[in-house]
Amino acid sequence: MRKKWTRFLSMSLSLAMILSNNIMPVATYADTNDNESETVIYADDMAYDKTTGHFYKLSSVGTYEQVNAEAKESGGYLACISSAEENEIVAKVSSTGTTTASSYIGLTRNAENLQEWLWADGSEVNYTNWNEGEPNSESEIVAEIYNSTRSSGAEKWNDCTVSSGKTGVIEYNECIHPESQYVVKNKTFADCEQGGYTGDTYCGFCNEKIADGKETEPGGHAEAVIDEKTVKEATCTEEGYTGDKICPTCKKVLEQGKTTPANGHTESEELRKVREASCYLDGYTGETYCTVCGETIEAGDAITKLEHDYVDDVCKNCGRINNAQLDTTYTSKTTNLYPFQVIQFKAPENGKYKFYCENITNWDSYGYLFKEDAFSDQIISDGVEKFNAKLENPNVENSRLNSFWGVNDDGGKNGAPAMTAELEKNKTYYFVLGTYYVYTYTGEFSVTITCTHDKTHIEGKTLSDCTVGGYTGDTVCDTCGKVVEQGQTLEPGEHQEAVLDGKDATCYVTGYTGDTYCSVCNIKLAEGTVTPKLEHEYEDNVCKNCGRINNAQLDTTYTSKTTNSYPFQVIQFKAPENGKYKFYCENIKNWDSYGYLFKEDNFTDQVIIDGIEKFNAKRADSGAKIPTLSGYWKCDDEHGKNSAPAITAELEKDKTYYFVVGPYSTATGEFRITITCSHEKTHIEGRTLSDCTEGGYTGDVICDTCGKNIEQGETIEPGEHTVEVVDAREANCYIEGKTGEERCSVCDKVLKENKVIPKLEHKYENEVCVNCGRIENAKKGTEYSSYITEKLPIQVVEYTAQETEKILFECNNTRYWNSIGYLFDETNYSDEMLVEELEKYYSGDSDYISFKNYLAENVYGGGKGAPAVKYKVQKDKKYYLVIVPDDDNYGEFTVKIDCPHDRTHIENKVIKTCSEGGYTGDVICDLCGKVVKHGENIEPDSEHNYINYKSIEPTCNEYAKNYLRCVNCGYETVEENEERGYADHKYVLVNSVKATCTTDGYLGDSKCEYCGLENENQPENKVIKAYHDVEPGTLDSYLINDYNSADATCEKDGYTGDVYCTICHKVIEEGKTIEKLEHSFTDGKCMECGADEEVVKSEKDGYYEISTFDQLITYLKNVESGISGKLMNDIEFPENYDDEDGVIGSKTLKNSTFDGNGHKISGINSDGTQTMLFEYIYVSEVKDLEIECKEQKDGKGVGIYLANSTIGSKFTNCSVTGNRIETDGYCSAMIREAYESEFIHCINNADIICNNDTQIVAGLVCEAEDCIFDKCENNGNIATTKANVVGGIIVEARNCIIKDCINRGDITTYGYTAGIVVGVTNTDDKPYTTSITGCTNEGKVESIAKGNYTYTAGICVTYAASSGSTDAGGLIINNCVNNGEIAGDAVAGILGNSSGNLKLSDCENNGAINGRYCAGGIVQYIDCTNDNEVEVSNCINNANVFGGEEASGMIEYAKGITVTNCINNGNISSNGYAGGIFSYTSSVKGTGLVNNGKISGLEDIGGISSYDEGNSMFSKLYNTGVIDEENTGAQVSNLVKLGESSTGEELEEEHKHDYVALSTVTKATTEKDGYIENRCKCGQTEKQPIKQIKSVDISNTKFEYTGNSITPTVTVKDADDKTISSEYYTVAYRNKATGTVVTEIKDEGTYEAVVTFNTLYDGEVVKEFTIAKESINPNPSDNNGTTTPGGNNTNISNGTDNATTSDKGNDAKITKPGKVTGVSAKVNKKKSITIKWKKQKEVKGYQVRYALNKKMKKAKIKTIKNIKKAYVLKKAKAGKYYIQVRAYTVINGKKVFGKWSSKKVVKVSK
Repeated sequence: MRKKWTRFLSMSLSLAMILSNNIMPVATYADTNDNESETVIYADDMAYDKTTGHFYKLSSVGTYEQVNAEAKESGGYLACISSAEENEIVAKVSSTGTTTASSYIGLTRNAENLQEWLWADGSEVNYTNWNEGEPNSESEIVAEIYNSTRSSGAEKWNDCTVSSGKTGVIEYNECIHPESQYVVKNKTFADCEQGGYTGDTYCGFCNEKIADGKETEPGGHAEAVIDEKTVKEATCTEEGYTGDKICPTCKKVLEQGKTTPANGHTESEELRKVREASCYLDGYTGETYCTVCGETIEAGDAITKLEHDYVDDVCKNCGRINNAQLDTTYTSKTTNLYPFQVIQFKAPENGKYKFYCENITNWDSYGYLFKEDAFSDQIISDGVEKFNAKLENPNVENSRLNSFWGVNDDGGKNGAPAMTAELEKNKTYYFVLGTYYVYTYTGEFSVTITCTHDKTHIEGKTLSDCTVGGYTGDTVCDTCGKVVEQGQTLEPGEHQEAVLDGKDATCYVTGYTGDTYCSVCNIKLAEGTVTPKLEHEYEDNVCKNCGRINNAQLDTTYTSKTTNSYPFQVIQFKAPENGKYKFYCENIKNWDSYGYLFKEDNFTDQVIIDGIEKFNAKRADSGAKIPTLSGYWKCDDEHGKNSAPAITAELEKDKTYYFVVGPYSTATGEFRITITCSHEKTHIEGRTLSDCTEGGYTGDVICDTCGKNIEQGETIEPGEHTVEVVDAREANCYIEGKTGEERCSVCDKVLKENKVIPKLEHKYENEVCVNCGRIENAKKGTEYSSYITEKLPIQVVEYTAQETEKILFECNNTRYWNSIGYLFDETNYSDEMLVEELEKYYSGDSDYISFKNYLAENVYGGGKGAPAVKYKVQKDKKYYLVIVPDDDNYGEFTVKIDCPHDRTHIENKVIKTCSEGGYTGDVICDLCGKVVKHGENIEPDSEHNYINYKSIEPTCNEYAKNYLRCVNCGYETVEENEERGYADHKYVLVNSVKATCTTDGYLGDSKCEYCGLENENQPENKVIKAYHDVEPGTLDSYLINDYNSADATCEKDGYTGDVYCTICHKVIEEGKTIEKLEHSFTDGKCMECGADEEVVKSEKDGYYEISTFDQLITYLKNVESGISGKLMNDIEFPENYDDEDGVIGSKTLKNSTFDGNGHKISGINSDGTQTMLFEYIYVSEVKDLEIECKEQKDGKGVGIYLANSTIGSKFTNCSVTGNRIETDGYCSAMIREAYESEFIHCINNADIICNNDTQIVAGLVCEAEDCIFDKCENNGNIATTKANVVGGIIVEARNCIIKDCINRGDITTYGYTAGIVVGVTNTDDKPYTTSITGCTNEGKVESIAKGNYTYTAGICVTYAASSGSTDAGGLIINNCVNNGEIAGDAVAGILGNSSGNLKLSDCENNGAINGRYCAGGIVQYIDCTNDNEVEVSNCINNANVFGGEEASGMIEYAKGITVTNCINNGNISSNGYAGGIFSYTSSVKGTGLVNNGKISGLEDIGGISSYDEGNSMFSKLYNTGVIDEENTGAQVSNLVKLGESSTGEELEEEHKHDYVALSTVTKATTEKDGYIENRCKCGQTEKQPIKQIKSVDISNTKFEYTGNSITPTVTVKDADDKTISSEYYTVAYRNKATGTVVTEIKDEGTYEAVVTFNTLYDGEVVKEFTIAKESINPNPSDNNGTTTPGGNNTNISNGTDNATTSDKGNDAKITKPGKVTGVSAKVNKKKSITIKWKKQKEVKGYQVRYALNKKMKKAKIKTIKNIKKAYVLKKAKAGKYYIQVRAYTVINGKKVFGKWSSKKVVKVSK
């Protein structure tokens, strides 16, 4: 480019230039002085080329002839373009037009040769810039240029006709000086005292001077006026000012103003704030004040508050009542001085009491009841303060009292309260009456405290027999002792008979005539008798006794009812054909009924009998279970009318079904029931009509199922066809159209066949298809318009990414309508998927269009209900944005693909403070560099523009604070809100200690959380009793009083049961043995236990031995007699076996043992029915047993293979094998429900597959309470399609101990899923604690139910607990590991979510975590907003974590918890929020948190937490992980991203590595170094070297025999010549000849010292020495020799190797000289080098070597044959010298050298 261009469109810049040159502003201004570097100047619709001097201007709109004429008339011509640079100028001028997208230029066809083009100025056509495919028509004889803003063909040429209406670009050979661009320079304003100059006029384009200016005269001052800005009125305390007089023209001060004196205060005549002293508040004498400014002139004095002065327990001052008595009515009142009245009452006994009030006149009062530990006078004082504030200002907060136990508004009379409460004996309570808290009413009232007499007893009764006479006794209240009802004296007479407990017989249960009692003296006069149950007695298929309906008919409405005698009503129905039928009920009156549908093989009268028993139990005890029937096929609650049921089901022909109506709870009533066919399948019968022109009968519509005529046909007379068009649709670019089939809607005759309309082809103009609106090859930054219609409810935008970057596909609807956007890439998009969805939509199979497998989706993210999809695209990859309507919404929209600008910074900011003024700076996008928002000019002395970015509520010692920041200059200040004043003290309990079973706890001291002030009203009793010492009623709820109790049998003693504490899991009182019974046989049966005599007599060692299937059946027949069984062989059930006696799965194992003896039972389900081995197992033991399930062809099996439930039993080494398909509502491999039982090493190896409505599935046990699971395993895969809850070991656990359990199976389900236990519950405020310790999940755990928002976890899914209290229990998870992949909606490696007390520690996740929505490496969700305590510590995540919306390495959502010493090493990624430790935090205490993983997300992300809501406290945070800058979203923080309301502090401290616990040792040997590798939990390692063993020496090798014990001293040194401590080796001595170890050495001979290394060193060294009767001169330098057979060897020890020098006749072993140290080298003046070193002992000399290279090549060696410790190297050359020294000694005439010293380097200069 030979030039640059610029455009001046900024009004602020134009205005600044205009003011400086003193002329009026223009819309766009060109000034060459300010654009000297620019070669082309643009302004308005004109341009000037400074290089050529040519001028360009846009013409008016017209035809070619009109535009050309305008050019010629103005002295120019249509633009003639000779270069690309000029083409750019013309195109940009053309672009200033707003009406057309192109302009005429001066290029025309030669009329004589249409192939030739000519320029209007006659110049040659040497440059062209035709658009692709142009010119293309000789009829188009002129040319146009497309403007620069066109989406395709921008700045290109096109041949066109002369008649088109468009602009033209006119060119001039010189500047035409347009008046709109005149610039005035050198202008000065005349003022009142000096003259001015109008300024010279210049052309804004070429800078040529147009005209000179003129001088102007001074104006003179105008008449002076007062400057109102300087006027100040005098106040009571401050002087005033009259104001300066100024010239209104130039603002010059012409006359100074004057000061006026202060006015002084005007003292008030009356006093304000006068307040009478009361028993609750100090009074105040009042103060005088200024009536003008309100300032206090003279303050008053405080009046000390009154003391309560009681007379007859009523305070004379305030009316407060102390020691109120029962049944006494007190009259009192409230006033403005005493708006609250207190009545103190001490309960004489435990019981229920009523506080009843009556207002004397009707006024709105309110009552409060307080317990004594929550009440003090301060409660009333605070209430009075609120009341007084409300008197002064009705809009302030209400005057409701705090800390009450109960409240009531209108329970009494005339708007007065009344309250009833259960009170404790000798406890004091306070009843307070005041105004309804939103008002300030006061008035008189009366209050009476009465006992409710709920519990009574009889006293003084002497009547025991009516025939004798006596006194019936008085009815006396248990609580207050009052006689509630007086008795009476009866003379001797007859009994008054009454029948009690009578019960009519029904068709289901026997009756009872009832016992006859005397209703007066209660003597039992006669025993009743049992009456047999009735038989069904049918009349017209309805039982006259119970109302049961047999053989119910279709479309017949039956009226029936349920009663207390017959709470369930049965309707029997036999399906006439295969089809769908509806059982519809209508209750006569609204009552809560329930419906059940049974198949015939699951229904007997026993189902109803069991239901009646449950119904009666529920009536007797409302807390009992709901009376639900068992074995039903389908059920329903309220789909009928008036809360009645309705069930629709597909029935089989000739199969019988039973529909039962019963109560949801205990309600009964009348109902109607009708069974109808749903008529889903029909056909036409009797049709004769085939053509309307001939007439005929249309035919009747007949149901295929029931044969009923659903719709009567009609006779049609001959006539015209009634034409309708069906299946018509328009063709589009995706799918063929159809003309539609014309047919007669009456006779159904086809009048015109349907024909296919070929689908259209895409035809693009400017990237937009004119047929369907699809956009191809969309350009970044270009806005496109398109549409969605009902006929084509889909739109596509194609985009090929130019770079790898984050992009926003943003749509805006032209009007408000809702649409959805789906983003695909080239791998998952195809037109075929669009066609598939359109076909379903057009055919009516689907009401809407939706897609799966998309990359991203958005609804309402754009403008007016349109989507906006944000995504990181990959370079050169193609993407497709597919927009579809949400519901029936259609309309036009625009779409723009551009940078999302979600990371920005400020540039060009020149403002420091608002007082100095400046420019706020431009907001620049970090990702694309574009200006997102221009800044603003801030005038000097501007006020700050504050935002309140943080607020802190007031406390008792600090005002509320608002933290303000100026959005312009960044100035920050803190504003204290004194008007709100101080808050009340916030009292909390500190120093609390929880109670245990045997030690008392401490409630804590009540102190202010902010200032530490001790509360005057401390709890009276701070001691929390040990759980074993609490009140009997509470204690009983913690205890099991019959733990392991068992009835005595003829085989075994019974046991009364221990008293067992469920909290500490200990027996606190042992039970007693019950002597076993004795068998008493009659006719082969024991009359005591029912056992077969033959079985009893065949027992061996207390067991009945079972070797065959028949023997197993025999055993089961006798098992309830308490007989123990032992398998002697494997038992296999015969195929399709017949259980004639019904003993399999229906018997109870009790107080006995079933010993599998290592054998197995297989095929228990061989008959295809749901069968278990036992129904119940009570206080028994099952051990060493394997159950094998054999899969059936029809897929039937049973989910419970040992028993339905167990209590107080023990299971050891039990296992289940085989593959099963389950059909039951509960499915587990071993037990459904377990209570107080132990499972030791129990294993499930069977795969479980559930394809039905199974609700709960477990590898071992579905529900467990007070149980122990130790070393249990699930190795089977579990796959379910509908189950809600699935656990590898347990589904639900309560107060259990689960330890060292493992799941190895893969689990796939549609619901809540966990590897070990799904749910831990404790919701009744009892201190139950479930612990999960040492457990591991190895299997893949996955929930595939998309969108249900279920939880999935490796160890435990959820902990549901009550709110925190002193008695709340907790969950402990410790030392658990997840190694399996976890996938689902909301997922975590260890724990899904928790809502109770939790301690989670020392857990580790190594499995990949993939969440559709949320994911946490350890925990997904913890919300601790109540008084619970949650601690997470010492956990580590090593795996990658992905969450669709949120993801974190440790805890995804954390609120109100404490987290310490946790580390994330995995990579964390999300399409939303991502954090190394947390995704979201609030009120979290976190310390010692480390992230080493890479973090990437599309929204807020943080190295530790991606978003903190507030009130969190962090310390010792450390992040080494990479924050993915390319993929980041709105906000990024290296540690914690603080929210707007966050008060947390972001604190980074240097991480201190802790290497103590994680160290590994590689031992040093005599050959190589070792090292200690220390590893911190954060992943950092360091190595501490262990130098190799250099030498092992003994003090002497030859000792003189003396007869005394000799023990040589061993010395071991490392490579650094340091002595190795003896703690790292042991020394043993042995006789070399015999090899035996000796403990004392004194005899002559050869011995060996064996040095064995340990701990940090490895290996063994043997040293030899002798004891002889000869004189030995020990030489310390000759003491390391080892004599070997066949010669005399001398071993020289050097570090790790023993060098051996042989010389006959010499057995001395000499240590080599050590490494020389202390080497130094100094360059002298004469280029000599003095070399020194540290002298060594016992050496003969030294060698010095030196070289001019580091590798010591061609080194020279000098030998110093004396023991000097210095050498001078003379005549050294210039360069670096590398110098080493070593020592040597002489052995047997040979030199033995030590190691070379470290290199010493010196430089010799030239």
